[in-house]
Amino acid sequence: MSRRTTPREGSRAAARTLFAGALPPAAPLPAATISGRVVAGSGHQLVVALVDGAMVDATRRGRRTEIVVGDEVACSAAGDGAVVIEAVQPRTTLLYRADAWREKALAANVDQVALVFAPQPSYHL
Repeated sequence: MSRRTTPREGSRAAARTLFAGALPPAAPLPAATISGRVVAGSGHQLVVALVDGAMVDATRRGRRTEIVVGDEVACSAAGDGAVVIEAVQPRTTLLYRADAWREKALAANVDQVALVFAPQPSYHL
């Protein structure tokens, strides 16, 4: 009988480990990598703002990496103007939501948060 020594993916312990910035070591990057920040995402399709200001479509390599808006990434050119995300840099902060069963990352490397609400009409339970 084997005993699990690492947190399960999606567990609260795994999320705390991720929040603390303890990411697994990244594989060596190809020589021609491009740095950028994820600015939008939907499923496997992401939009990355490169350091030169260009916005490009991106896909992630593999299936296990959770990439959220705000992540600093290293990309390589994939042809037709798109890029492939090769690695995610360590996060400084992580904004996530949680319910009784799971946690979901919403944004990374957040510097400021603004809450906006309307005083009228009043909220009724």
